Amino acid sequence: MNYKLKIGKILPLYKKDDVHSMENYRPLTLCSSFSKLLEYGFMDRLLKLVEENKLINE
Repeated sequence: MNYKLKIGKILPLYKKDDVHSMENYRPLTLCSSFSKLLEYGFMDRLLKLVEENKLINE
């Protein structure tokens, strides 16, 4: 199987306060552009399905 779409580079992104405290960072994952396009395409189709079948109440 090809798992290249599941590979991402994880970087710590600084939020605020003390730069030496790990609680002040959050993970940021860099994925391939192709996997992001697939993700958005899937999300679009899933939202259409949910709206058409009224699967979520307002």
